[in-house]
This record gives sequence, structure tokens and C-alpha cells, in this order.
Amino acid sequence: MGVIIDLIGSMIVRGTIVVIVVTMMLQLHNTLYERNAQSIAQQKMMTVSDIITMDFKLLGYNVPVGTNPILRIESQRIDFLGDLGNNGTIDTIRYYMPVGDSVLYRQENNNLGEILHFVNLLEFQYFNEFGAYTAQVDSVKMIQVRIGTKEPPLFSDFRPSGYWETVFIPPNI
Repeated sequence: MGVIIDLIGSMIVRGTIVVIVVTMMLQLHNTLYERNAQSIAQQKMMTVSDIITMDFKLLGYNVPVGTNPILRIESQRIDFLGDLGNNGTIDTIRYYMPVGDSVLYRQENNNLGEILHFVNLLEFQYFNEFGAYTAQVDSVKMIQVRIGTKEPPLFSDFRPSGYWETVFIPPNI
């Protein structure tokens, strides 16, 4: 009788250990998924920030003197001029996100491209040389860009997100 009780007790202990190990493995897998998804979201955000940074550094580059390189400013849109290829040809660049959409678009001349999906925040703010907010195209000297993303969940409720914010002071305006 004692042997049967020992066998039942050891099976209960063994079953408990198996449940603990399986639970731990599932939790580890979930954590790995979340970290990987968050890393991918941040990498996408860094790629977009590199593109925007390069374009904004060239805002007004090789634009004829007397021509305002900033064409249009809105809270979710900016159009500007610059020689992106350093080839003497002035390019028109537009960043925008249509109302009700979650895609950030970049248009260079007539070439439209989607550069980031699942955008839940796109904001351009414009400042004059004194750091005061301005809505006048001809007085813009600094541009603050804020972009946030929140991707849809795939396997769990976790939604990877990314955020980027910077202020540009283009030397050519």
C-alpha cells in the first residue's frame, strides 16, 4: 500500500514539474516574440527617421536665392524644395498623411512612395528664428517632426510601437 501512495505522490510531483516547465516555456516564447516585434518596429522607425533626416538636411539646398524653399506647411504635411541628388535639378519633396489614413507618404517630384505604415501620430510644427510657433511659410526657420506608430497585434494583445521626435534647423532657409 505504501508503494502505491509513493507512486501516486511521485506522479503528482512529476505532473506539477511538467506544468511549471511548459508554463515557463510559453512565457519565454511570448516574451521573445514581444521583444522581437518591438525591435522590428524600432528598426522601421529608425529607417524612416534616416530618410527624413537626409531630406530635411537638403531642404533648400541649391535653391536659387530669393526663392522660398518651403512651399506648403500643415500639421500633417510639408512640401519643400531641395537638390536631393546634388545634380543641379531642384526636387519637390512632400511628406504627408491623408486624413483618416495610417500611412506616411513621401513624394519626390512625381514619384509617390509609402515609407511607413500603422502611423498613429504625424505632426509637423513650425517655428520662426526666435523659437515661436509660426504658420507663415516665409518665416519658418525650424521644423519639429513627431512620428508615432502602433502596429496591429498578431498573436497576442501586444502591439509593438515606435516613436521619433526631432527638431530640424535647415541651414539653407
